[in-house]
Amino acid sequence: MVQAFGLLIFSWMAITGSLMFFIGIEPETDLIEMIEELHEIGEGIIPLYLLLHIGAVFAHSIVGKPVWQRMWSFKLKSPNE
Repeated sequence: MVQAFGLLIFSWMAITGSLMFFIGIEPETDLIEMIEELHEIGEGIIPLYLLLHIGAVFAHSIVGKPVWQRMWSFKLKSPNE
């Protein structure tokens, strides 16, 4: 669920950023302002997502399933390990 939330946020940022790039900044219209505001909201949500992600790693470690160790290993492991 945490990963899906992250994908949603970063997709939101990519879509709004692309719209601003392709539509253009000038002339300043209500549509451009709305897209910029949506992009700025995403900028605020990203740090919250990072805290949620780190919290999920700690929660997994507390319940005995330390997933952070896979980040430092290049071996493929089965999901049951």
